[in-house]
Amino acid sequence: MGTCGEGGMDGSEALSALREELRGLIHVRREVGPVPLDTFFKEAAALARTVGVPEVRERLLAVGIEARELDKLPVALRAAQEAQAAWMVVKGRSYSNTLVELIAQAYRERGDLLAVARFHLRSDRTKVETLGAIAEGNGLDDLIQDLFALWHLIEQNADAFARDRTFDAPARAQGARQLAERLQQTQTEELFDTLQRGLRDQRDRAYTLLSRLVREIRITGRYAFRGDPTMMSRFSSAYAIARGRKRRRTARMDQEEGTPANRVAPADPSPTEG
Repeated sequence: MGTCGEGGMDGSEALSALREELRGLIHVRREVGPVPLDTFFKEAAALARTVGVPEVRERLLAVGIEARELDKLPVALRAAQEAQAAWMVVKGRSYSNTLVELIAQAYRERGDLLAVARFHLRSDRTKVETLGAIAEGNGLDDLIQDLFALWHLIEQNADAFARDRTFDAPARAQGARQLAERLQQTQTEELFDTLQRGLRDQRDRAYTLLSRLVREIRITGRYAFRGDPTMMSRFSSAYAIARGRKRRRTARMDQEEGTPANRVAPADPSPTEG
């Protein structure tokens, strides 16, 4: 059975509703925050467990946060983890963008092969009609099929080209086939690039929503439990706190060692760190 999510929905319904929200998200963060994602996900999971405690949940609701925001946290975490996993499958896999150059080369090759074939097969009406149909092709898919068709036509009629010492029929036929195969592969890679961009966008959107939600719940929690240091610490990033302490310790050591005063100070932490 799925766990209940936002508004009493089961897990799959809540996830579907969240994905609709992700598609309409604006001001998407295209870079993740300074907290490593694995650590951020662990902290978000710990936060979800904290706000799932009935007494804690009631305290948060009492200061004004909406129940649906609390219910959304585990769903948003799951969506972000799934989006990150999908992105990692394709991250780093890249292909050279040679499709435009290959298309230009293929059109030149098709044109030359058509000219040669029309000359040597001019006495065969059926083949002349076939060549006419090849010449009428438009678009990348037609271009690929035209090269395959010319490969077959030249190989099957090799004797007609045998006396032409300027044209190596077997080599050119194989070249047409290889060029068509390269075009097919590169076309697939171009589609893969689109998939890659889509998965990265999904990851960025899921991360953006989760980081905003975590930040809002943390701020609310620190307010609701002000005066209780132990509980307040559960609404802060342990990673960010440790990182801040390390920066301050390094700054003190630099001062003691006489580091120039004009050294650039570290940037303020991202809202995600809070």
